[in-house]
Amino acid sequence: MSEIKSNVLWLYIMNGEPHPLGLNSISKYKDILSPIIETKFTTYSTKTWNISNKTKDEVQKSVMDYYKNLIVEKNYYPSQYGDWIKCSEFKIKKEKFLNLDVIGQSSWLKATLAADLGIFVTNDEKIFFIGIVRKNKPGKGKPALIGGIMNAGSVLDSAAYTMLKETKEEANFTMRYLGNLKKLRENYTISRISVQIKGFDVLDSELGDIKTYMHYITTIPTTKQENLDDGTKRVYTATAFAVLIDIGGTSLDKKQLQKVFEAGDDAAKMYYLDVTDFIRGKNKKNYPNFGLKHHIGLFKKMVVLLKKKYSL
Repeated sequence: MSEIKSNVLWLYIMNGEPHPLGLNSISKYKDILSPIIETKFTTYSTKTWNISNKTKDEVQKSVMDYYKNLIVEKNYYPSQYGDWIKCSEFKIKKEKFLNLDVIGQSSWLKATLAADLGIFVTNDEKIFFIGIVRKNKPGKGKPALIGGIMNAGSVLDSAAYTMLKETKEEANFTMRYLGNLKKLRENYTISRISVQIKGFDVLDSELGDIKTYMHYITTIPTTKQENLDDGTKRVYTATAFAVLIDIGGTSLDKKQLQKVFEAGDDAAKMYYLDVTDFIRGKNKKNYPNFGLKHHIGLFKKMVVLLKKKYSL
């Protein structure tokens, strides 16, 4: 009898939705997420599908339907940090099969470090802050800085590198580093990052290539709001950056900004606030009602630095 060769595939699910990578090899996921599973909440399965005549999307739908049905029947409880499904794909003679091997709750990497970014857009008259509304706890349903975890894979991603990635994932917004991206990934001390802004040409064709800087603000410990039930923290420190994008005489309001930014990843939606009066000292209460307490202090530090750098 010939040996049956199998191909291992992984699927990451967050908030009931599969990751855009879908059923894929771990090599594709490794620089984004690591399949760390809490074994005490792991479900082993012998479910097998004949996938000989199915498309990739149809195969993934079968897996997702099975996963969701387990939850409905209370045979599996999803993690707040997402779930991993491990499958084996194999052939017997001319037929192709997929076996669901394991469904497990994703655990939280400890210790966890985060990076945050405050995006500010200005024209000749106004200054807007752009953030997100959080989809998950803590701070669910309230404004937040764009941010993410500094992934630890083959290297520990720097805060600056993390923000270039997270702006795309959370706001569909592109900032390109004008330097050696590979070196930036392990540069943990850089304080001013040259970036090229893309996407504003939807407002004016002359805004297709905006060059500016992403400025380091500070690194702070998070508050007790980040504490988990086991006494550890979801996130221990937050490293903050701010970027000011000047669009000159182009019209600036919420509707205009909605053409540039689009919520993704763990953002429920984008958040826009005219902070002109706050920055210019006319209304000290005119700042976002952040869901994460440490974001308030970071926001105010961002404003101080940007005022100093750009005479706002």
